[in-house]
Amino acid sequence: MADQVKLLLDEDTRPLLAATLRERGFDAVHVNQLGLSGWTDVAILREAERQGRALLTHNVADFALIAADWAKRGTPHHGVILAPQRPFRELLARPPGEAPGGRR
Repeated sequence: MADQVKLLLDEDTRPLLAATLRERGFDAVHVNQLGLSGWTDVAILREAERQGRALLTHNVADFALIAADWAKRGTPHHGVILAPQRPFRELLARPPGEAPGGRR
């Protein structure tokens, strides 16, 4: 079995999303669970790197710039997943593996 991506969910995501992902077999933790609420975006990404986790965030504008800056400097991380915010019930209704708009 391939290695699974471990996720750290930013504070702009719902803690329920992390819980639902865990119920579905993913290694996902929300920043609130770790006492990281209020940390700066850069500090959150550093913590994700320290834990070997990709960061899932709705904060597309800020983290796109931070990830580009880290790439330019060669600063390693385990990935930043920039996810535009969608209604939670819409995400839960989708079959596993289906992308927005019905694409796979």
